[in-house]
Amino acid sequence: MGDPEATGSYRVWPDGTVQSVEEGAAHTWMSDDYMRVEATSEDEALRIALQREAENYKDDARLE
Repeated sequence: MGDPEATGSYRVWPDGTVQSVEEGAAHTWMSDDYMRVEATSEDEALRIALQREAENYKDDARLE
């Protein structure tokens, strides 16, 4: 088994689709509006992306 603390790069799309960058090019059937995150798993990548989106939403709301 690999190192559980090792991180990898992941693409996370707004619909929750997660893809490891190690798989190669982004899914051709998906849009190019993904977020790239460093994480230890796909689940963590999704959690990080959702957290970043929530923070961005809060920042946008403050500007209104």
